[in-house]
Amino acid sequence: RLRDARGCGYADVDAGPTVQPDSLFRVASLSKPVTAIAAMKLVQEGRLDLDAKVFTLLSDIPPPQGANIDPRLDSITVRELLEHSGGWDRARAFDPMFIPWIAADAVGEPRPASSRTIIRYMLGQPLQFDPGTEYEYSNFGYSLLGRIIEKVTGMRYDDYVRHELLAPIGVTRMICGRSRPSERATGEVKYYELPQEGLATSVFPDETQPVPWPDGGFYIEAMDSHGGWVASPIDYLRLILSADGHPSPPDALTSSSIAEMTARPANPTWQGTPIWYAKGWLVGPVDSDANWWHTGALPGTATIVVRNYNGFSWAAFYNGQPWSDQFFYEFDAGMWDAYWQVTSWPDGDQFSKYIPFEGPATPAPTARIISPNGREKLKAGTSVTISWDAGDDRKVLHQVLYLSTDGGVTYPFIIAPDVDPEARTFSFAIPASLKTKTARIKVVATDQDGNEGSDSSDANFKIKKAR
Repeated sequence: RLRDARGCGYADVDAGPTVQPDSLFRVASLSKPVTAIAAMKLVQEGRLDLDAKVFTLLSDIPPPQGANIDPRLDSITVRELLEHSGGWDRARAFDPMFIPWIAADAVGEPRPASSRTIIRYMLGQPLQFDPGTEYEYSNFGYSLLGRIIEKVTGMRYDDYVRHELLAPIGVTRMICGRSRPSERATGEVKYYELPQEGLATSVFPDETQPVPWPDGGFYIEAMDSHGGWVASPIDYLRLILSADGHPSPPDALTSSSIAEMTARPANPTWQGTPIWYAKGWLVGPVDSDANWWHTGALPGTATIVVRNYNGFSWAAFYNGQPWSDQFFYEFDAGMWDAYWQVTSWPDGDQFSKYIPFEGPATPAPTARIISPNGREKLKAGTSVTISWDAGDDRKVLHQVLYLSTDGGVTYPFIIAPDVDPEARTFSFAIPASLKTKTARIKVVATDQDGNEGSDSSDANFKIKKAR
């Protein structure tokens, strides 16, 4: 049950609306528990192995030409990514998620760099320690987890989370964020930095004037699985309650999966310590249970979530970011103090005021495949031009193309995970080994509120094996 939900302060200082309990905020690194839950669900279903080698799974991402590849990359496992022990240390090197222009230029890709482009760049960079031997917090490691989820499921990372974790619990407004203010979701707050932080050079080449840091100083689209989610505290808590190990509501994860997600890692860093970073959560044992928690920070964003051992949980989101450890100490302490001072909680369940959300915030965009339309016989090893219509009066912010080889029962192949929103054609190189009589193409177009329009080719078409 949701016992209390409140908004304080301004969602937009200039325009005047105040923050509401269901206002949308960037959650920053509170995205990591989301990714951990998604990964553990796939492990639970037998679709992902915690000890699988990361770059075997992601072998389709090529390193930069002529790169000197660190041989230790081959040993990194999914488990080590979840536990921040993959071998990257941003203190001894850098955080690649915040240099999208450098990564793009280094591998000859357009600015700003996508998550896959950043992976290509990092395949040419050395590790700072042997995988599994240390704990060093890594945004890049969780970015890799997003790509692994895509590879295993055949879906975009955010589509998998929205369809498989969020939709079953009635959460419809939780989406991955956008950098430009004009592309933000309905009900999303404005983000503020302290004046002394100054302005940033935009990551977008077409923006030549300095911008506030939250409005293009970094590329949040590439941060999806480590720092890109946008949610209300209510929506976010609903997800956490679906995988918290408490009796009600029912969990999406089994008790053994939750135990694995929160177990003390074998990493030497955490041996004999009173708390540890498990898989997506900091964990501190209390009696026969434990508190779990995580914090998040980006320019213009500060967040915290706590899952209390005694059945209570809370989340607090703030659309500002004072760069101070003292701030986060007071942020956390203030929430605990507020909790302990309550002597009588309100009756009833306030979730019913906000969830389930009745329908999409705005109409979905349309999407219609034009070609291939079922009359073609395509040859493996050659390229096919896919064409479609999308949008109507809804602005499309990302488009995904999928390929089915069973006539549309499933779409396990992502042809293009993020097509230019303005594009209506795409050239796809058909793998030489592919042969099927029942292929089908699907396009999914998504707007700024996460509403989806989709369509598949209106008839099956054939792909003949290359000779």
